[in-house]
Amino acid sequence: MVDENNGRTRACRAIVCLWVLAIAQYAYRYILQVNDPRTSHLYSATPPLLSAIKYGLLAAFAVYALTRRPVIPWRIHWRIIAGCFATLMLVLCARIYISSGNVSRDTIVCASEFLPWMCSVFLIPSALGSHHSIDRTFSAFERVSFWVVWPFWCMTVLLAITGVRYPALSYPGLLLRFGGIIDDPNGYAILCLLWLTLSWRYRTGHWRLRMLWYFAMFLMTLSISGYVTAFVMLVYKLAAWTGTIKLQTVKIGFACALIACAIPFYRMENAAEKLRALYESKNNSAETHFADLAPKLDEDLTDALLGRGGFSENFYWRIMANFGLIGLIVVGGTAVIWVMKAGSLASWAVALLIGSNGIAYLLVFPVNLIWWSAIACNLSSLKEPRA
Repeated sequence: MVDENNGRTRACRAIVCLWVLAIAQYAYRYILQVNDPRTSHLYSATPPLLSAIKYGLLAAFAVYALTRRPVIPWRIHWRIIAGCFATLMLVLCARIYISSGNVSRDTIVCASEFLPWMCSVFLIPSALGSHHSIDRTFSAFERVSFWVVWPFWCMTVLLAITGVRYPALSYPGLLLRFGGIIDDPNGYAILCLLWLTLSWRYRTGHWRLRMLWYFAMFLMTLSISGYVTAFVMLVYKLAAWTGTIKLQTVKIGFACALIACAIPFYRMENAAEKLRALYESKNNSAETHFADLAPKLDEDLTDALLGRGGFSENFYWRIMANFGLIGLIVVGGTAVIWVMKAGSLASWAVALLIGSNGIAYLLVFPVNLIWWSAIACNLSSLKEPRA
């Protein structure tokens, strides 16, 4: 394919390595059988030291980026994300002050799952040089990832069929799901959709064969949220291909849909009951999953504005529970603006935001890191506006 980046001829190996290592390091989950024992009864809890590996990866990449060219192009997009970060930090500080330091653990966890990866966008411009190609970076990531994740996935399938070892969220004799190298079916489904998007766009090497395997791995996750995300991607593509609606209008409409459906959808008892029936055929965590979709919030004005802590499988509810209405408006608005510049990743980025009503994908590593930093790559390839 023709490179779109005006003379940039090489992939940025640092970014490719960051993304691939972010996925590959989770292999320890399946090998050591550590994950979340509440959803995988054959597994034990993950030791904190292993959970901290992902923060070490981000720290190492930050050191690399800042020692190369610590310059951030302070265009409007980076200013928006900086403002979002500053607002969330102010909300957190206000809650610490009001509660005299007694902040909910849920809020601390939510912040640690969101803020570091959102701020990865600032490292991307420093890592990219004038000789780097965004297109080649995405293509290299897809091709390298395949040879990392596909053999591992084949091994998990073989061991599960022979009864040697079952993946996370699987129940012998009842349910068998495959979360691949990250041992998380919901997160792996989203990554498979990303690889499908990239392989279809760049079509290098045996891309048809790779797409076939990505699709097979995606189907075997048995992820309802993943399937919903795929459906949204198809609708998005169809709407864009018709030519009757401008692409920017499609982006804005689908991105705004996440705000529209974030709050009322899970308050509809009929819809919840229908979804509950679907989940009953999947696993015995359905009741817990649905109970966690919409946290209970007090009527206190301060709590409503700043949050007071809480867990939810719905990303937007969890942001509102822990950062209040202020946090929800800031994060939601930033996400809508951000995906308008998602470029080749637009369908995946927008669909993921809508799918986050069922799974908090922007709090799920490595999806959160790749989502923010991949869009930042597209933004870095844009020319500076003239004064």
